[in-house]
Amino acid sequence: MALPSPFVGALVVGFVTAIYTFSIKLYRARMLLINRRRQGLPTAPNHSFLFGHLLYLKSVLDRHPKDAHYQFGFAAIAREKFASEGAFYMDLWPMSGLFLTVTSPKVATEITQTNPKLTSDRPQLLRRFLKPITGGLTIFDLDEKDWKPWRAVFNKGFHSERMYGLVPNMVEEVQVFAGALRDHAARDQLCFLDPITLRFTIDMIGRSIMNTSLHAQTGFNDLADGMLSQIRWHNPNAEINPFSHFNFVRAFVHWKNRRQMDRYIGAELDRRFQEYKSNAESSASKSVIDLALQEYLKGSEKLPDKLDPSFRAFAIRQIKLFIFAGYDSTGSTFSVTLRRPILQTLREEHDKVLGSNPAAAASRLAVEPRIINNLPYTLAVIKEVLRLFPPAGTTRAGKPGVSVTDDAGNALPTDDAILWILHVEMHNSPNYWVRADEFLPERWLASPDDELYPAPGAWRPFELGPRNCIGQALVLIELRVILACLVREFDIVPAYDEWDRRHPTEGVKLLRGNPSMQKQRPCDIEYQTNNQIATQPTSQPAIREIRASYNTESITVYQAYNSTIASAAVTAQKLSASPLYKPGRTTWIKPSWCWMMYRSGYSYKDANQSCILALKMKHEHFATLLRSALVAGDPRAAKEGGATVVQWDPERGARLEKLGWRSIQIGIRGEVRERWIEEWIGSIEDVTEVARGMKKKVDEDADVGVKELVRTGLVPEERLYAVERGIVERLGMSG
Repeated sequence: MALPSPFVGALVVGFVTAIYTFSIKLYRARMLLINRRRQGLPTAPNHSFLFGHLLYLKSVLDRHPKDAHYQFGFAAIAREKFASEGAFYMDLWPMSGLFLTVTSPKVATEITQTNPKLTSDRPQLLRRFLKPITGGLTIFDLDEKDWKPWRAVFNKGFHSERMYGLVPNMVEEVQVFAGALRDHAARDQLCFLDPITLRFTIDMIGRSIMNTSLHAQTGFNDLADGMLSQIRWHNPNAEINPFSHFNFVRAFVHWKNRRQMDRYIGAELDRRFQEYKSNAESSASKSVIDLALQEYLKGSEKLPDKLDPSFRAFAIRQIKLFIFAGYDSTGSTFSVTLRRPILQTLREEHDKVLGSNPAAAASRLAVEPRIINNLPYTLAVIKEVLRLFPPAGTTRAGKPGVSVTDDAGNALPTDDAILWILHVEMHNSPNYWVRADEFLPERWLASPDDELYPAPGAWRPFELGPRNCIGQALVLIELRVILACLVREFDIVPAYDEWDRRHPTEGVKLLRGNPSMQKQRPCDIEYQTNNQIATQPTSQPAIREIRASYNTESITVYQAYNSTIASAAVTAQKLSASPLYKPGRTTWIKPSWCWMMYRSGYSYKDANQSCILALKMKHEHFATLLRSALVAGDPRAAKEGGATVVQWDPERGARLEKLGWRSIQIGIRGEVRERWIEEWIGSIEDVTEVARGMKKKVDEDADVGVKELVRTGLVPEERLYAVERGIVERLGMSG
């Protein structure tokens, strides 16, 4: 009989060794829980020596919707079996390891805040979950010794006071999002809010973190679409299932997306570094990454030619983490908030603080960002949504010889355990919250002696302690800006029953009796259009307001001239370039495009108005004009002959019909006129062909509306432009 070949022998030895190694690891893993159970400590039931708690967890998850996150399985076990302890052990080896799941605020406080041996170290398991998104270590999953210096680098960028400087950028992205919501509302069809919200939140975070417009809402962008693809392919259960990584298609897509995103972010970082080198002392950018770059390079005697590779690589990973984490907290919170039955109180607060005209909120916030601090009920609504629908839990690494004490007085060893603080149960537990299942923003406005007053340490969506969420101030500001801009314009009506009627499926659909916990959230979007507002009864004096096309830096105004003056002005980028220009005359500018069309007859009225120019000027210069202005007819205007004057004329629609509010014309004269001509005009563009294209379109299509004209670029998108209170009163504006 022939002896087995060396190859077969090696296979047999390898197989036996693998079985032996697995058996040893299996025994050690199971004994971690068995020993704790023998000590009378809280351990999940139905433990199997072969499968641990894997089959038990599956049986619990089978009672939930099929796409429910596994954390809801842990939450069900905690509520049903361990409500009095507030913590329990669960064995999920080899998928992950031994979990010490915590739902008690007291135990959570000990882990994250009061026990210095536990507050700062993350478990290795966390890296497996985040690596497909980030590509490597970040401040979220670094060991304690490496985490502290990097956290210090990024802290400056997330300082709460600096976040207010980002509000104008946020407002711009909200306006784009509002347009998307209007489009869906106009279709009169059910839709899923989450995909729309996802692109919006990525744009919001991109502006805040990088001061870059990603345009995820309107088109393709390497970073935005790469991240969207990563999220679609990401497996949230990877934390407990390492075998999920054997999907090679997913691995390839993640690798491809990471390369695409890394190239984009790397190029942006290199550009910012060169800008910093050339003007380090006067760098005025307020974006998070710029401030982190400044902090990292602070104290360097000589700046290197290129950005340090280690910082560059870490910053790339960190930016991806910020976008991923921010989309989860901002997007999920907003998509739930607009469907709550508390909108009337919320809207009343916005009317009181921001003014009765909803369309004015965006521009008001851009000018006065700190006004969001005057919206306590809005913040209470956000906190209550984050209580009922927390974005995620948090983990810490257990340490040898270190124990924590549960609510029943048990000393729970943390060695060899993953400490998981389960927010989704803690935030919803009747042990810690009065009327826990009810949506009650009032609990956040209650006095300490009120039964609704939150229990200490029971609300922790951003976690507490030294490793809390670095971006929590940004998220809370973003959400208040979003609601302030949108909550009075839109109604988001849940449509779960209608969707199920049209698309019947088998299985469990409710999670804790709540359809909002579902992964997909069908809804109907309703909004009140500007035309509806404009055609309401006008027994009161007509609204006086400024509507304009503007961004964070400048506002666009219009004026019409003859072709000689206009051509010379565009070529030289100087309004007075032509000798035909008469500098002594009052110059009338109009922020309203349609009023300019009315005044010039779409540029066809006469030869002296045959060319329409778009003139951009900085906001501070525009404000200076208005501060010195007087309304035509004011006795002071005649007395102060050099003062700027304004007229309020009926606003016009696309066909030059009168609308229900008045638009401003600004007559510039005297010394201010010279400064405007010579210093304040940032750019000059001939937009005559746009005006004539608009005229052609409205003549050919009797049904075309402003919305379609904006979409095709024939009418600029104009938003209400907020000004300071003194100007409102001086010019008799509606406030």
